[in-house]
Parts: sequence; structure tokens; C-alpha cells
Amino acid sequence: MPRSSGQSNVKLAIILLFSFVVVFWNVAAFTGRASRPRVPLGYTKAAQIKLDTDKDTPLFYANGQRVDVDDDKAWKQKDITWFTILNGPRYYWCQTIESAWHNGITMNLWGWGNTEFNDWLKTWMKIPLAIEFSIGLDKGDMMGFVDGADSLFQKSNSEIMELYDNAKAPSHHFLMSSEINCAVQSLPFHGCNNTRFPITPWGLRYLNSGLYLGPADKLRYFLQWVEKVYLPRYANGTVQRNDQSVIGKAYHDGWNQNMTLDSSNILFQSVRMAEGQYCQEGGDSKKLPVPDPVTKKLKNCLTDSSPGVFHFNGKAKPFLGNWITKFWWYGKTINPDAVVFVNKKPVSLKAICPKLNYG
Repeated sequence: MPRSSGQSNVKLAIILLFSFVVVFWNVAAFTGRASRPRVPLGYTKAAQIKLDTDKDTPLFYANGQRVDVDDDKAWKQKDITWFTILNGPRYYWCQTIESAWHNGITMNLWGWGNTEFNDWLKTWMKIPLAIEFSIGLDKGDMMGFVDGADSLFQKSNSEIMELYDNAKAPSHHFLMSSEINCAVQSLPFHGCNNTRFPITPWGLRYLNSGLYLGPADKLRYFLQWVEKVYLPRYANGTVQRNDQSVIGKAYHDGWNQNMTLDSSNILFQSVRMAEGQYCQEGGDSKKLPVPDPVTKKLKNCLTDSSPGVFHFNGKAKPFLGNWITKFWWYGKTINPDAVVFVNKKPVSLKAICPKLNYG
């Protein structure tokens, strides 16, 4: 007996529903929402209001001292000026700022309010935006970048500079993070098995552009080169036209002679696929790391290193909500007068991340 149209419609509805669930779950897993994070994100919808950084604001603490809103150089830090590129609230951005503050670092948010920079296929905009941010930093001033929605600090600038000197090759200009996953889409097979990338005792390590540190003038020159030579090669909306792919292509084509990838995780740790490398409680199915009993810092037991900055890249984002509880500063209070610099102007941290733990 032939099926009725009603039966066919029911079957079609079931197939469509199943497809929707599969797609939703994969998207949730990618964005880190598949498992409920142990730690709340820290901001409210009120924080999504466009910040008016031009109006008068009171004095705040930054860089360990009072900062006057009229001081247009306050965003620069003595040792390293750290910045991230965000156009608005995203994932764990408040926790990134919180982790920096506890380590004596006042973060810069750059690109806030930029409505063009609003999806993954436009991450190439990190390159011209980073160039813009570097303007105002003098030759030799140290500039550091972190992906601001999924990164955590566990060390101070002085500790970070020591790690930087140990990680960077003496003849190289700056240091960039590496990762186990190969994701340089501008190269065949995403760069996998490409021996231009560093070979370590633990296998190949690939470029990850989510963390970097070096003299501002050297980084500016490199990023301007990438913007001029590599960005025009790839069309808008393609996976090849993103910051990691174009920077990875530049590295492959010769810049590996001028920049070091932190392949031993001395300063930078890309967490994706490295979760099991961290010293853990025996039999803990959630793979929570255990801080070193002496230093209280997280340690990579495979590379025997204790990085200063962690990037929970890609599918590692869900781990941040649990791992954060193991960082030395977790649970400590923040000065209610703390600031974050938004487009190089001081704004109350409490105003944009009101749910963090203030004293």
C-alpha cells in the first residue's frame, strides 16, 4: 500500500528536526556552549550598551597607580602593553581581563564598537586593527596580543619577560604561539606535515596567531607586510582570508627566519589537543589540572614548562570554565576602582563586568 502524504510529511519533519539538533550541537560544541561552564561569564546585557568613553569619568587604578582620564598615555604600560581586539562582549572576555588584573596587567580593548568585525570570516581585520593599535607605541616598546574571549594569564609582566627571553631565538624579532592542531588554511592540508613548522620531541607544532609578543615597531612592520602582500591574495568570505592563515603563509614563505613559534610552551600555551599534557589529579575524568604545590601555577608535564598565558583556542573553549578554578588568582577580589582601557581610554571595569568578584 502506498504511503499517504501525511506519513511522508511526518517522516520529513522528523528528519529535519534531527538535522537541526545535530547542527545545533556541533555549533554549541565549537563555541564552547555544549557543556555548562562552571564559572559565569561575568557580564550582563547592560554591558552591551555602547560605552561613551569621551565623557568625564572619575580617577581609577591602572598599572598600580591612580590614572587621570586626561592622561592620554595612560593606556601604555611600563613593561608590556597588552591588548586584545573585541568589538563587544564575547565568551570569557571578562575573565581574560580579570586574570590580567590579578597579575598586575591592565588590558586594552581595541576595536570596541566596530560593527564590521562581527564574525569568524572577518578575523582578518585583527591585522589592520593591530597595526592601528600599535601607533603611539615607541620603538622598542613591548606589545603583547591575546585573543580576548578565551585567554587567561597566570604570570606577571616581569615573569613573562623572563619567559619571553628564554623562548625567543636571539636573532628573531618576536614570539608567537604554536598549537598541536594544524589550521593554516592557506597551505595544502592546512599545513599538516609541513616541516617549515618546528619539529619537537613531541611532534610538529603549528602557528597559532592568538598570542604574540615583541617590540611594537617589529610587529608593526611584520603586520604591515602581511596586510600589503598576503591579504589581497584571498577573497573576502573565504576561510583562507583569516588572520591565522595569512600570518601562517607569511611564516611559511620566509618569516620563519625572523619570528619564533613557542613550540615548547615556555610562555604561550594553546590548550586545544594539549589538555591531557597538564599535571592532573589521578583518574579525574574532567582532566582538571593540578597547580604545582610550590609555585601554585599550572604546569605542562610533557614539556616541563609553566606558561604565562593560556589560549583556550577552538574546541578547547569549554575547558576554560572548569580550568579557571585552578588558577592561583581564582576567588580573589578585584579593586572596585580597577579599569580597563577601551579604545585607549580608561573605563571602570566594574561598569562593564559587574559580576566579577570585587572587594
